[in-house]
Amino acid sequence: MQQPDRVPKRKRQHLSAAFAWLGRGANDSRASLGSDPAFLKLLQRTSTLVSTFRSQALSTVLWSLARVDYSPGDEFLTSVIEASMPQLQHAKPQELVNSLWACARFQYQPGPAYLKAVARAAETHLEHFSSRDVANFLWACARLEFHPGDGFLEAAVSRAGKIAYKFASVDLANLFWALAQLSFRADEELFETLLAQMEVQLQSFEPSKLTSLMWACYKLELQPSPSLLGTLPEKSDSVLTELGPRGLSFMLWTYGLIGKSPGEPFLRRVLDKLGRSVPAFGYCGIQGLSGILWACARFAFHPGDDHVRALLEQSAAALPEANAAQATRLLWACAKLDHHPDDTFLQAWLARAQQLDFGPEEIQLCISSSKKLNFTDAQALMTSMRQTHSEMSVA
Repeated sequence: MQQPDRVPKRKRQHLSAAFAWLGRGANDSRASLGSDPAFLKLLQRTSTLVSTFRSQALSTVLWSLARVDYSPGDEFLTSVIEASMPQLQHAKPQELVNSLWACARFQYQPGPAYLKAVARAAETHLEHFSSRDVANFLWACARLEFHPGDGFLEAAVSRAGKIAYKFASVDLANLFWALAQLSFRADEELFETLLAQMEVQLQSFEPSKLTSLMWACYKLELQPSPSLLGTLPEKSDSVLTELGPRGLSFMLWTYGLIGKSPGEPFLRRVLDKLGRSVPAFGYCGIQGLSGILWACARFAFHPGDDHVRALLEQSAAALPEANAAQATRLLWACAKLDHHPDDTFLQAWLARAQQLDFGPEEIQLCISSSKKLNFTDAQALMTSMRQTHSEMSVA
């Protein structure tokens, strides 16, 4: 490999400039890169010289590749990260953010040493972070399942609050999602200006981002405002279609988590929309199916026997993928809605339940639900599980 002093500075600048151009033209270039000889030659040449690049050039390479959604492979990414490490303490905020953001986009784990080092470097520059910098850096941490520490998060939210008026809706949504994923806990006062900015921009949020915000508020123990909770029911059917079956079911589950009904007319609209898919309530997945039924039951809203039967038919097929919480929600919802499932669902539920490890509260809910449904096999199974739990706790 060529040594830094033997690589002309102009050559490194040309390579960096080529990647910068690539990233700025992301929408036009991503389709055919894998078969573009010029691009592949650029990538190969960069790989050879990457150890000679400065911090700005390294971050530009990563950012551009992430922008065009082209992963160069772990070996290439590892070489870039290794070249970046000695330069982190002198890197500019944008370089730190872009590099970590790219790793997250590629779902590439740069390793704990790099993550800790980039967080230390970022903390010294937080006062110079833009609104997008704060959102993207924390989003990347969450995607990489790296917790930078409560002190860092508090400082980052404090910085975000000072420049709240500069946040675009997508960055606000990403910021709140990241903080929720990182299980951040702080007084609501720290979020005051950010929540106010959210209110100003509510109509500009995409439907998926509105659902994400509601979920994040729940996880962060922040009270969602009536206007936030009421924005989705105001959307037209064509706008709601953007969410897709999983997005719509996640939305209903989120309302259930918060404990605030969006209103029966809206619930009916969403259930009818999902029921018109082929098959009815298809493509929701077990999380969505259990979430829909659970939310309806929690709001004492009966979606109608036809919808319930269709939901349970899809659930029976998806039960092999269910976890204990989802299996519990399904059984509890049936009991709450006073709907006795057919044998196909009951046997599928029983077969899956025998493979799961239920917690004490889930066991109790399943026992009470199976009693109401006269589902004796489930009642016997869950009673046996409760006895086993008791014996283990005594031991």
